[in-house]
Amino acid sequence: YFELDEAGYLQSMNPAFCSQVGYPAESLSGMAFATLMENEEVLHRVLHPQQRDESPALSARLRRADGSVGHYQARITPIVDGQKTLRGYRGILHDVSAHVEYQNQLYAMAHNDALTGLGNRKAFHHYLRELLGGQPQPLTLFFVDLDRFKQVNDTFGHETGDELLVCLARRLENSVRKPDRAFRLGGDEFTLLVLGDNVEAAERLAARLLGVLSKPVRIGELVIDFVTPSIGIANSPRHSTDPAELIKTADAAMYEAKRHRNQYHLAQ
Repeated sequence: YFELDEAGYLQSMNPAFCSQVGYPAESLSGMAFATLMENEEVLHRVLHPQQRDESPALSARLRRADGSVGHYQARITPIVDGQKTLRGYRGILHDVSAHVEYQNQLYAMAHNDALTGLGNRKAFHHYLRELLGGQPQPLTLFFVDLDRFKQVNDTFGHETGDELLVCLARRLENSVRKPDRAFRLGGDEFTLLVLGDNVEAAERLAARLLGVLSKPVRIGELVIDFVTPSIGIANSPRHSTDPAELIKTADAAMYEAKRHRNQYHLAQ
């Protein structure tokens, strides 16, 4: 339990509140509640709702005394006197860090490729729809397929094939910067979603990927030097703002590149 004054400064709190954030009461008394928060705007929206009869819940990340960050929720209500004058706020803080962490783990399991740690097919489709929904953002989609990967599995076994995929996934991931993202759709199929639709920039990145992904991979005493990428490229809005249509276009471009292997092809 805690109470704030009209400006959002802590006035009183019980031992449970102190225990949750790790500060003694004497350190917390008079401290701006927003000082504990990573995003102070969240508190402002709670204390000053657009509708007078609203009592929105606080859901925020708070910094504890030991430097760690936890996820907390609280329902903050106004304190008014007999003349309906605002005198402050009161609330009960709940540490929901364990629940949020569990939800994050479930999300990761559903959206991350178990082998490489990249986003999986579900995450790819979700992110693409997000970028193209509402106000579509210009973007470039790279479809990457590995040449001769089946030969690795057939000759050296699936365990070696998996290690090769992990290595190439890291190379692919390290070739782009956030918010651009790499995904593994399954097997030896990967995609990249890169913000912006500049054709010259896309071709420069594709050329770099050909070099990076074609470099030999050492797995124990084994050196695999015959696996190369075939890359298809499509961009939005030039080719389509519809996710399914854009994927189809990039996939077709990839198959055109695969006719020659270790090439990229920009959709016409």
